[in-house]
Amino acid sequence: VVLIGARRGIRTPDLLITNQPVVEIPCNAVTPHETGFVLQRQRLTMFLGSRTSLAVSRNFIKIATHVLPKNYRAMKFTDRTIRSLKAREERYEIWENNGNGFGVRVAKTGRLSWILLYRFEKRPRRLTLGTYPTMSLAQAHLEAAQARSTLTSNIDPGALQTAARQAELRAPTVARLAEEYLEKWARPNKRSWREDERMLNKDVLPNLGTRKAKNVGRRDIVLLLDQIVDRGAPIQANRVFAVVRHMFNFAVERDIVALSPCTGIRAPAKERRRDRVLNEEEIKTFWTGLDDAPMASLTKLALKLQ
Repeated sequence: VVLIGARRGIRTPDLLITNQPVVEIPCNAVTPHETGFVLQRQRLTMFLGSRTSLAVSRNFIKIATHVLPKNYRAMKFTDRTIRSLKAREERYEIWENNGNGFGVRVAKTGRLSWILLYRFEKRPRRLTLGTYPTMSLAQAHLEAAQARSTLTSNIDPGALQTAARQAELRAPTVARLAEEYLEKWARPNKRSWREDERMLNKDVLPNLGTRKAKNVGRRDIVLLLDQIVDRGAPIQANRVFAVVRHMFNFAVERDIVALSPCTGIRAPAKERRRDRVLNEEEIKTFWTGLDDAPMASLTKLALKLQ
């Protein structure tokens, strides 16, 4: 960064070259050119090509060498000033006074996005923090502070954000989880795996199939079961719940989700056990079938005498 400038009243320019992100220099060591700066409220706002921001104290000039855009415009950020920003024919950006690279981007559609300019490994970077009003001004300040804290550990916050987005894209949906559950667990271990597949295809995937499995919550499961009960199939809701619970337990074991959304949910319907009595035709079939059954003769005789 090449900086020309310094204090009012001294017209002789001085040249300062620095690679540090923030530099504090004694005021008597710098002699700025008046025409390059505007002095207001003890701050020097610079409009030169180097686009380096400065702040003046009694004894030091603090130079922050983050790169600002050519059409640099700064203002005090409040909720009122942010709401007053209007869309233009072209996208533009406004920066917060003394915000250390914190600003807001206004799209042609009027969408407001919080942004942060910073340097990592001597290169300028840009980070989108969120959108307004979904992310408030206070929340955006916290996100910006967290990003700067990450920089102090020599970690690029933009790279962390990219990795998180890629992990979100790779996270399996409920439909993919159902395929894995059927292939890796249900088919090898359950004779009734086809019934599991049928219930998943009929009741679960149409409602939750496109959702990320890790984003499915307890409320989603409750609403799914309520929908089945409301159509007059409470016992079927119990069966679906059993399959979904097994599937998400499987997901926890394979580190697809951290916790099962079925935890703490009861089966939606109470089931009554009934005594089953064979009719006359069924008794005849059972009696004659015992002769060909692969069991000991005494066991066959005992069953016939029941």
